[in-house]
Amino acid sequence: MKTILFTLFFFLLLSTVLAQKQIFISDFDDTYKITHARKPLQALYNIFFTEKDFVGNDSLYAYLQKHDSLIILSNSPKFLGRKISRQLKHDHVYSFGLVLKPLFKRGKDFKLAQIRKIITDNCQMRFILIGDNGQKDPIIYQGIEKEFSKQIEGIYIHKVVEKNELEGINYYASPKELSLEIGKNK
Repeated sequence: MKTILFTLFFFLLLSTVLAQKQIFISDFDDTYKITHARKPLQALYNIFFTEKDFVGNDSLYAYLQKHDSLIILSNSPKFLGRKISRQLKHDHVYSFGLVLKPLFKRGKDFKLAQIRKIITDNCQMRFILIGDNGQKDPIIYQGIEKEFSKQIEGIYIHKVVEKNELEGINYYASPKELSLEIGKNK
């Protein structure tokens, strides 16, 4: 019941951002914070004992939220919500929403369903998706773009590992590079 009320409240609140130009939906692990999510033991250590983020992300995300809406959507488990919120607050990033995965849900299914819900509930808005290439973000975001092509304004993927790039996706190496790319498209 608590989850249903939170979800209803979240999407009711989300529907009030119509005055904003667009909504940024961003991943957290290895997009905002350095976790090394592909290496489970190192990721656990980084999640619980560090607050390292990529240099410049705090300024970039603080800027984005001033001009548009920002939703952090992550496969991090819900029990890390307070820790993630504290780090974002410390960095002066107050996202419009923080959506975290229930403990035993599959990450890809969760992220896909949440993005679909956000876009469907706000079909008049434009969206920019920000993620990383450490796991499934490029594939998920590319599928979302095919499904909601009129609403997706751009996909930006933080290149944290060397792997083949998917066509139609903007890859970036640093927050500075991302801010220049987003600035070109505004």
